[in-house]
Amino acid sequence: MDLKRKYRYRHRLVTIVRGLVFGGAIEFQQGVDLDFPDFMAAEFAFDGSDGVLSTDSLLGDLPAHLRPLFVVGYHTGVRSGELKKIQWPQVDWKANQIHVSHRTTKNRDAHTLPIYGDMKAWLEMARAEREEKFPACPWVFFDDCGMQIGTFRKAWASACKRAGVPALIFHDLRRSAAMNMDRAGVSRRVIMQITGHKTEAMFLRYRIVNSRDLSDAAHRMENWLNEPDTGKVTGKVEEARVN
Repeated sequence: MDLKRKYRYRHRLVTIVRGLVFGGAIEFQQGVDLDFPDFMAAEFAFDGSDGVLSTDSLLGDLPAHLRPLFVVGYHTGVRSGELKKIQWPQVDWKANQIHVSHRTTKNRDAHTLPIYGDMKAWLEMARAEREEKFPACPWVFFDDCGMQIGTFRKAWASACKRAGVPALIFHDLRRSAAMNMDRAGVSRRVIMQITGHKTEAMFLRYRIVNSRDLSDAAHRMENWLNEPDTGKVTGKVEEARVN
C-alpha cells in the first residue's frame, strides 16, 4: 500500500473509531490497552476523554525550529502549509493578530488569527532570532539556515515517536485547537474563521461536544424530572406481540 493510500485509509478508520468513542457507543479509558494498531492508539494519546492533545512532551522532543510552528498550529488549528507561508509584515503586534492572505489558503479565503497564550512568547523568540541571525529572512517560521521551513515529515515523525504518539500528524492539531476553543466558549462561527473551515461539517466530523453543554442539559433534565407530576411513567405497557 502506497503512503497516500495508507494515510487515506488511516484517516477514515480513525474517524469511525473516534465517532464511536466520543459518541459513547464504545468506551475508551486512558492507559487501558485495547489492542489497537499503533497508528490508531496514537490518535487517542490525548489529554483526558475530550480528545485534546497534551503538548508538553511533544514540544520538548521537536527540533527547535519547529517549535514555534507547532505552538501556533496547536493554538489556531491552521494548516501547516498556510503557516509556513506567513511573512513578518502579516504579524500585527499591536493588535495581537496574524493576517493570513487568501493567496496562501486552501479555500482561497483570507482570515485572521488571534495571538494568545504561548503564541506571543514563541513568536517574539522567533523574531529575536531572525533579527540576530537572519535579518533578511521574510518568513515567520524558518529553519536553522534562515530559510522557509519545507517538508518536515521525518523530523515530526521522529519527535512523535519519542513522545509516545508515533502516528500523530500535524493536521491532527486542527481538532485539538477547535476543541480547545469550543470548550473555552468561543462561538463556532469564530472558530471556523480562525481555523479556516468553511462549513460546520467540521464539528460533526470531529464529534465536538462542549462538556459544559452536556452538564447543563443533564442539570435541566434532572430539575424537570424532579418537578411534581413530571418524569413519572404512566399508562399501560402492553406486552410485545409476536406475529
